[in-house]
Amino acid sequence: MPPKRQKTSSTEAAVQQPRSFSRDLSLLLAHAKTREQLLFRILAETGITLKELVSLKKTDLTPHERTLTIRPETTKHGTPRTITLSTQLAHRLATHARTQPTEHLFSTRQSAQPSTRRIEQLLKQACERAGIKPLTARDLRNAYREAATTAAKDDEELRRLTGLKTITKDKALTKEEQARLAKTIKKQPARDRALITTLLETGKPLDDTITLTKKDITTLKLTTQLATLLRSLATTAEEPLFSTRQSAQLTRRRAEQIISDTGKRARIPRLTSHTLTTTAQRGGAP
Repeated sequence: MPPKRQKTSSTEAAVQQPRSFSRDLSLLLAHAKTREQLLFRILAETGITLKELVSLKKTDLTPHERTLTIRPETTKHGTPRTITLSTQLAHRLATHARTQPTEHLFSTRQSAQPSTRRIEQLLKQACERAGIKPLTARDLRNAYREAATTAAKDDEELRRLTGLKTITKDKALTKEEQARLAKTIKKQPARDRALITTLLETGKPLDDTITLTKKDITTLKLTTQLATLLRSLATTAEEPLFSTRQSAQLTRRRAEQIISDTGKRARIPRLTSHTLTTTAQRGGAP
């Protein structure tokens, strides 16, 4: 069974994952070993990179302030940052740190710190035990980044939350961009056209959208044209609407690639799923 939901502080609630991703994360943690749970929770709750994770030292943790310091030599741009942790995660990390024989927060029997490849292997194995689609460290970071984009009040706060220098909050599409996009997606394959149109009409996060099944269609407020298109994508009520030849469900990475490629054709650079949902939430779907 998934672990009981913990009470969260206002700091924890500031960045919330999409519901479907939260379900996968709960299952992942429920089937992970104690040490793995800490590794996965840090990735999911802070959005740090694998390199930053394996480089953490015990001195980077300040339990009484619930902060984790990312040192400049471990970051992509050489810029240090301080991350606020949830109360529970800070406490568990402090307890864990006292058991580590070296200066690193996560040491192994073979070396002072784990390799990034080893953490990816642990993540893959835990997903298999949980019976969920494979998740990578990049998936955890991307989900955090999308949630942070929604939660941040401005670009400065978003950069502080993610540690990315050039990231900006997605803006809604202009009327001209919406018109170009509408014209472009008419030439797209049915699945790609349905994906982009669903995001624009519903404003649902990408992680929730790619898990939709045929039976979910009646729960959404859709135009008749889109509802008909979605019904044509799946033959059974339980079958995911957005599947591929290789897998039963479209991956988040592939979905973002489809959106980005479509944006380029419509002369909309750096088009993302969040841009589409932001447009929908502001009542601007074409």
